[in-house]
Amino acid sequence: MSAVLKNWQQSIDPQILDLAAEAVHNKCTGKRTFSNLMAQELQAKLHSLSHTAHTMSEPHHQLAAALTLRVRDIIMVISFAPQTTPVLRLVELAKSRGVFIIAITQNNSPLASRGDRLLSVEAAEPHDAMNLMDVVILQTITIETLAILVRMKQSEPAG
Repeated sequence: MSAVLKNWQQSIDPQILDLAAEAVHNKCTGKRTFSNLMAQELQAKLHSLSHTAHTMSEPHHQLAAALTLRVRDIIMVISFAPQTTPVLRLVELAKSRGVFIIAITQNNSPLASRGDRLLSVEAAEPHDAMNLMDVVILQTITIETLAILVRMKQSEPAG
């Protein structure tokens, strides 16, 4: 196993990951995700689990969509550039509407502190092509794990 995967395994909190899966499974009737390739992957997985999900990569469309969110909705913000103004503006708007926010991002970023749940994805400095690939791999592992946990929760007896 590579060092980056070992670091992910040590840094990801299984209880927080489980809480995020619980939120997707139980808390929210409308599920919306915002980002790009990883969000599209997550959207496909949620659809396969019979959850409604939407992705938008254009910041103006994200903000417009956020205006339609309700308290029972959830957004998952997947960002390796978590300090960008459009991402933070989106999260602030969603939060003001009482939306549950799951952030898949770096641990010590402005986005991390604004989410209701943080699924931490860390990469080494500098942010070169190899480290960006590590981030994509870690985001993929996180999304796969989340989808597996949601599916497992669907299989649990109600109670």
